[in-house]
Amino acid sequence: MGKSWTIFKKLHRWPGLIISFILLYYGATGILMNHRELISGIDISRQFLPDNYEYKNWNNAAIKGNLIISSDSILLFGNIGIWLTDSDFKNFTPFNTGFPEGSDNRKISDVLRATDGTLYAATLFGLYGYDRGDKSWHKFRLEGEEERFTGLECIGDSLFAVSRSYLFKGISAGILTSFTRIELPPPPEFDNKITLFETIWQIHSGEVFGLPGKLYVDLLGIITIFLTITGIIYFFFPGWIKKRLQRKRESVKIIRISRWSLRWHNKVGAWTFVFLIILFFTGMFLRPPLLIAIGQAESHQPASIFDCVVEGISGPTGNSS
Repeated sequence: MGKSWTIFKKLHRWPGLIISFILLYYGATGILMNHRELISGIDISRQFLPDNYEYKNWNNAAIKGNLIISSDSILLFGNIGIWLTDSDFKNFTPFNTGFPEGSDNRKISDVLRATDGTLYAATLFGLYGYDRGDKSWHKFRLEGEEERFTGLECIGDSLFAVSRSYLFKGISAGILTSFTRIELPPPPEFDNKITLFETIWQIHSGEVFGLPGKLYVDLLGIITIFLTITGIIYFFFPGWIKKRLQRKRESVKIIRISRWSLRWHNKVGAWTFVFLIILFFTGMFLRPPLLIAIGQAESHQPASIFDCVVEGISGPTGNSS
């Protein structure tokens, strides 16, 4: 038993030291990624990122689409916001006044001009209307949780906006447009399945249990950081103690810190071991190479939400698709 314990202790000690710096990084960044909207206003210059993050010739979804608003005026939109250009694509003017700062807040999925001439924009963090008076975008306050908007459509004077879970309908009236949230019934033969990747992601992020689940995963991230730091302290302090034995007061202080770190490192690690294993295990499948193993496990996708609208589904009945 003693020999086996020594072996396991060494296996935990040395590989743990190497992995600890990785876990410290993933713990901190994971908490931030779990609350993307809170850091959406903070940008990092692309000159500090790898080459594949640089924009060259409008790549990386810089442009997702365009909208012709006159014979010599075109709106281009995508992951770098909205830009006004001419028919020759020679001059470009930012068309982002009103959007919050930060590139995440200017990720545009769709731009639409309604029959009354009003412009609308579907973005990552909300739905916007353009006020021609002050020449700026204004965000609509909609019912329920604000989600990613993916598409816009206009049929007559009726305006339709699609988020990940709902359809919003209103009569176009510029920034005064009032929207009604519609929960669509499932399409025929809808199997109510999602991809294995999405399932693992929901478990890893805690979204499967809503906001309480996300906050609990945040707590696990904090615990990961705590275990990492206390583990590093326990690894290095014994050597420091030997060098400071001549300074009794300093040695006692370091010994106390080391013992406290070890005690709570072991206790917290034992209490949360199972949950941390689930967190780390699901996280491993969200990036290559293990991502490849689940990449083919795709389920059938439901029909387009706009197809449902065209077919005449317009009542708030049934389950969310």
